[in-house]
Parts: sequence; structure tokens; C-alpha cells
Amino acid sequence: MGYLEIGALTPDQVKQTADDIRQLQKDGAQKLVVDLRNCSIGAPEDGIAFATLFLASGRITYLKGQKVPEQDFDADPGKAITTLPLAVLVNHGTAGGAEIAAAALAGNKRAQLVGEPTYGDAALRRALTMDDGSAVILSVAKYYSPDGKAIQDTRVMRAPWWPAPSRKSSTTTTASRLPSRNRSSRSRRNWKTIRWSRRPSKSWAWLPKRSRQGSLRHQRAERSVWSRLR
Repeated sequence: MGYLEIGALTPDQVKQTADDIRQLQKDGAQKLVVDLRNCSIGAPEDGIAFATLFLASGRITYLKGQKVPEQDFDADPGKAITTLPLAVLVNHGTAGGAEIAAAALAGNKRAQLVGEPTYGDAALRRALTMDDGSAVILSVAKYYSPDGKAIQDTRVMRAPWWPAPSRKSSTTTTASRLPSRNRSSRSRRNWKTIRWSRRPSKSWAWLPKRSRQGSLRHQRAERSVWSRLR
């Protein structure tokens, strides 16, 4: 198994990764693990070039904004250098170009993601100059995963894994399927709790005489109702 730790995505790093992959395949590696954890440095173009090393076909990402026309980025078969099974490690520190690469590899079923959701920072930014000379950096377009999700909004995360239910475990035991004896005792216990919690209060002594009489009539009526329910 070959292990590749990527601390930052730069053009030089992409070339170095390609050389490392070729060397690992010569050494007999049967699987690859790419560690993109805490890889937050890298332009979107570098993330696209990095994903191209592992993808022979499919869409890597596309860019779309309110005033930016949609631009597609597809894999180049001539630049793919390996077909080995791949696992990609990500965490909250994975951002920018590394997110684009992770989303492309997972969206094309090329790699299995392992780890935490990424940061969510894959966007095209432009500086807007103000009248006083300062500038505001705005996100004018977003990069999307192959399945159409904005990486900046949804981040990149591994698909939830649920074990397939067996025939024995598919039948769940709910309150309606409990034995009648247990169900009735539970109902009685709940009714007793409600009944005792709603007993009339005795905090009427401080009321004026007229109000006290009304309170007493109310309590007598309430007691008669509870006596019938018992």
C-alpha cells in the first residue's frame, strides 16, 4: 500500500505527486492512500490538476456564479497515471483545491472518502475596491461537485454507511408490538403519573373569601371527576 501525504497543493507538488505514484507502482503498491487532511493551501486549478492524475473520464467540477458563466472541467484521459484503488483522508482543515479534488474523486466513484467533513471554501473570489481605497473580497462564483452540490455550501463529506439489515433484524420491536401485559402495565403507570401530577392544589388559603369559595367549588368538582376516573 502506498501512502501520499499532501501538505499543500501547488503545481510543483502535483508534479512531485505524479512521480511518487509512478515510483510506488514500480515498488509493487496495490492500493493508494492520499492524505489531504489539513491541506488548505492550493488554488482550484491545482486541485483540478491533482484530480486528473487519478481520473481517466468524468467531470471533475464546474464553476458557476450569478454573473459568471458556467465553466466545466472534465478529466483528461492522457493525464491519468494510475488506476489503483484509492482512499482519500479529509478533515475540517481540508479546503480550497484539496476540496475540489476530494469531491471529484468521490463523486466519480474513484475513491472512498474517510474522515470528517471539509471546511467548505471552494469558490472564485474577486476584490472589490471601495472609494476610500480599501477592498472587499467577495465570492462571485462557486465550484460544484460532480453531483451538483456547491462545495462552499455543503462541504465535502463521506457518504453515510449503513449496514444492510438482515431478515431477523428487519422486524423492529415498537411499543405497539410489545406483549399485552407489558403494554398495559406501562399504560397504567403513565396514567397514574398523569393522574397524580394533576391533583388539585391546596394553595387557595391566601385568596379572599369570595374567591376562596369559588376555588373550593372548583376543587370539589375536580375531585369528583378524578373519583369517577379511578
